[in-house]
Amino acid sequence: MERERNLGIDILKFVCAFLVCAVHFSPSPYLRAIARVAVPVFFLLSGYFTENSCKQDAHKIGKKNLKFFIKTVIVLAIFVSLHFLFLTLTKDLTGGVKKGFLFPLWYLVALVVVNLIYYLAVKFKFEKFLHYLILPLLVVSLMLGSYSTLIFKTDFILYLSRNGLFTGLPFFLLGVITNRMLAKKSYSKTFGLFLLLLGAFFVILQVFEKNYLLALLNDSVGDIYLSTIFAALFLVGGTAILGPQLRYKALFGDLTFDIYIFHAAVARVLNFFLPLNALNVFLFTLFFSILFELIKLLFKKLLQKKRT
Repeated sequence: MERERNLGIDILKFVCAFLVCAVHFSPSPYLRAIARVAVPVFFLLSGYFTENSCKQDAHKIGKKNLKFFIKTVIVLAIFVSLHFLFLTLTKDLTGGVKKGFLFPLWYLVALVVVNLIYYLAVKFKFEKFLHYLILPLLVVSLMLGSYSTLIFKTDFILYLSRNGLFTGLPFFLLGVITNRMLAKKSYSKTFGLFLLLLGAFFVILQVFEKNYLLALLNDSVGDIYLSTIFAALFLVGGTAILGPQLRYKALFGDLTFDIYIFHAAVARVLNFFLPLNALNVFLFTLFFSILFELIKLLFKKLLQKKRT
């Protein structure tokens, strides 16, 4: 079914899907640093689209969240089963792509947590209170992640900062606020271009921030930098303003979601035949995702025929 979509945001989602592949499989430390903006952008867009479709309606948010929760449980069950089946068949617990199929799936769990918190906040009328938590949560995320060695002289477990509370929730709420600001006032294309250029500047700044921390600490750093926050916010805001609103059908559903979920599994298999890099993982995952959506489409049509 055709509906009005923002072409710029759809393009941004595809770019970020490639960047997620780059985070995990690019040999270039510069590209991996740039790619850190991808996950915050996805959380921002999740909040943006939740506000766009639900408009603070607790019933709509609850219904949407229930569908996503069921989808997440099914995906996790399938991938956990495939993960251990693959390791059993290959008798390989350490080779190939480390961590097997599962490491991107933290994002789904984080989104379930974020959606639940937001639903409760809207239902019980404490959403405005959450807005006051955005800055503290982002500060804690930086302190426990990229800046932990600088501040506490130690590296914390990655998932202490990479989770629904400290990474997902603040960016999700920024997405909600961005949607409301753009709905209240019409901004010029010039302003949108300015935001986009600012976003690009902060994307590049991530490389310098990461290199500064590495030079200063001679240690690994976390997922998100201070510049990442501004990069994600300005990229989404600028793209939303500049992107033309067009009526068109999404290409075989949300391919960017499929790429995010499938890319680790595709890479795990691809690694038996090719050396991995961001581009070949992205392209093979895109091909597999299109096949997956075609099969889903065919299955839906067969079900419709049976019903009629």
